[in-house]
Amino acid sequence: MTRLAFLLAGACVVTPFSFGTAADDQPEVKKTGAALVADRIWWGAEFELTGVAETEEQKKSGTSWNSIQVFPLTDPTVSDYGKAYPYISGIRDRLKELFRTRPKTLVEPGFDFPDLATADGGHDFYGKVTFVELPTIEGVSFLTRISQEAESALLDNEDLIFDFQGLTRDGRYYVCAHLSIGHPSLPKNYEEAKKTATPSWAYARRAHRQLDALEDSSYQPSLPRLWRLMDSLSMQ
Repeated sequence: MTRLAFLLAGACVVTPFSFGTAADDQPEVKKTGAALVADRIWWGAEFELTGVAETEEQKKSGTSWNSIQVFPLTDPTVSDYGKAYPYISGIRDRLKELFRTRPKTLVEPGFDFPDLATADGGHDFYGKVTFVELPTIEGVSFLTRISQEAESALLDNEDLIFDFQGLTRDGRYYVCAHLSIGHPSLPKNYEEAKKTATPSWAYARRAHRQLDALEDSSYQPSLPRLWRLMDSLSMQ
């Protein structure tokens, strides 16, 4: 059995969960007999973190993300992983292509960056886009807000998240992390942000510039600390 080890100067809760079956990634069809038996449970694990950039506003509203999800990219019970799990394997393939090409323009809303959390939404903007080379994981991190309407985006400490999408070096796991992050210069929540700015597509398109102009170490927690956090994740 794979053992998930997570090193963090703070508390965390590790929760195994079922992502569903291989069939959940396929169009719904009526199944009988052997087809029903062929459904396979696919397991992952989620780390729910505490004490990581969770403001009082986030605690009250329940908007804090602070989780790291780990998904296996192999399943010995299937002959073709890509066919069994097309959605996750699609994310894996798109990440590999991004790591290979490292495009410079990842700032437009609607870019549709690979991310399991955006199955029913999208990233409103991409700030501090950084391709990260770690000993155990290759990934990309960025600051964003996830919603169904990018034109409603504003920068504030309640909604801003650190998003990390990565693949372990051995190709066995997809790592999907969303951690709350803030900055002293940003409004504490969306209502406060609306007092000084008006949400629009134009705002979403330029939001990354404000985030990019801030020092990596000035965020709370700092970006280098969060990169080290990701590097501490190991599967044994």
